[in-house]
Amino acid sequence: MANELISHISYLAESALAGLPDGLPRRGIGTVLEKLKDPLRIAVAGRVNAGKSTLVNALLGQKVAPVGTGETTKVVVYYRYGTRDSITVVGKDGTSWTCPFASGHCLPDDLGRPATEIARADVTLSNAVLRDFTLIDTPGLAAGTRVHSAETERFLSVDTSGLGPEDCAAVAEAAALLFLMPHATGTDRVVLESFRALYESTAASAVNVIGILTHVDRLAAADEDPWPHAKDAATELGRTMRTLVADVVPLNTLLAETAQTDDFTELDALALRTLAATEPASRGRLLLSVDDLLETETAGVPHDVRTRLLDLLDLYGISQALAAVDEGAHGAGSILDRLRAVSGWGSLHRTLLDSFVRRAAVLKAHAALCDLRSVAWRFADDAAARDWLRWIRDEIERLELDPSLLDLRLLDIGRRASAGDLDLPPDLMDDLFRLVGGTAASARLGLPPDATPEVVQAEAVTAAARWREFANDPLRSPPERRIADEVRAAYEAIHADISGHGRGDRV
Repeated sequence: MANELISHISYLAESALAGLPDGLPRRGIGTVLEKLKDPLRIAVAGRVNAGKSTLVNALLGQKVAPVGTGETTKVVVYYRYGTRDSITVVGKDGTSWTCPFASGHCLPDDLGRPATEIARADVTLSNAVLRDFTLIDTPGLAAGTRVHSAETERFLSVDTSGLGPEDCAAVAEAAALLFLMPHATGTDRVVLESFRALYESTAASAVNVIGILTHVDRLAAADEDPWPHAKDAATELGRTMRTLVADVVPLNTLLAETAQTDDFTELDALALRTLAATEPASRGRLLLSVDDLLETETAGVPHDVRTRLLDLLDLYGISQALAAVDEGAHGAGSILDRLRAVSGWGSLHRTLLDSFVRRAAVLKAHAALCDLRSVAWRFADDAAARDWLRWIRDEIERLELDPSLLDLRLLDIGRRASAGDLDLPPDLMDDLFRLVGGTAASARLGLPPDATPEVVQAEAVTAAARWREFANDPLRSPPERRIADEVRAAYEAIHADISGHGRGDRV
């Protein structure tokens, strides 16, 4: 159903392009059509040193994004699928040029011009992951260099495509966002709230934003397991930021990158086995600090090898790798299995699949409708485009009334809720975001994955009753009652699907 909807929206955009004269409305609609033809666009954003490029590498399964201390990503970078690896840089003046990869097949520091003159870099990779989504790395927000932060703010709010942001329709580049938050500072909430303001006329909302709590190894003392603290912090953040993010997932980005890429070798595993064989008292001293690991004389593991292990794993990762060796891990593969498990990668990957990849078509359709609506109203008074834009508005209204597009309307309800336009009780707000953000029936009802069909059906009936009661409250306004009826209908559809009398081809 969602793929059919994308085809219909593409038809609307193509028809308008064929009839519209050159100008801002035509170029705005062209951007919408370009996005529809791409895989789902997922942006990675956050503060400087949050681990954005490290996460990009983990998601790609190869180290191509530059990482290190400080600001390593200075321009917006698109990672797209292609049969030939290449880098094309697009200047703000509309010109473009190619750049060679740096050593190790990485994005080079020098892109041919200063970052202030560059609109974006397009990196094409023959990487199967990118068949499912286009990944977009952004400069750090609240960056030390103000221009880099401004580039991210510009990117996240509007695609200027060579136009001034004051002229162009508010067409958000990405249909989904991964937002990294190191240490869960209050500033991150402020930044996310500013995103919400930027997104007012787009499809973006809490529904398609996943928060990622990074640097989790720093949430506990050196001799403590940080994961209980990290999970508690992520749960609390998810609760307090419910109107800003769909979920918050803790992740050690460095270990995820090392576990998912191919830099860790059998020689690294040998070095770890040698460290593990160090007599207990000396081994304990090695892990007290970075200086202790680097400066303590260690037989069989040279200084440069220990430096490499720190770059790959940090102290926490080294301690976990040594524990894996103690438990019988021998080769690189078994050590990486342990690192992947303690990085939090599995949870993030499941959340990414459930929230974004499996819902890619409906997210793209929703974003496209929001973008088209924005263009159609922004330039409604343009004499040359007026008739075509009125036609687009009428078609969008007709599509949104289609009873088969309930899931699409739920996305819009979620967007309005995250924007603060709906005054719902906390339990109903939780209901709404679970319903809109999940794919499996159990997740949409807040149940464990192994919940039986009978339990799922019973919970769907209970949830539908909650929303029916809300709709029947005489104090509720007509718009609130319509929303409640939509949500109730979604729960009834879940019940019908489980019982075998569903709506057929579900979005």
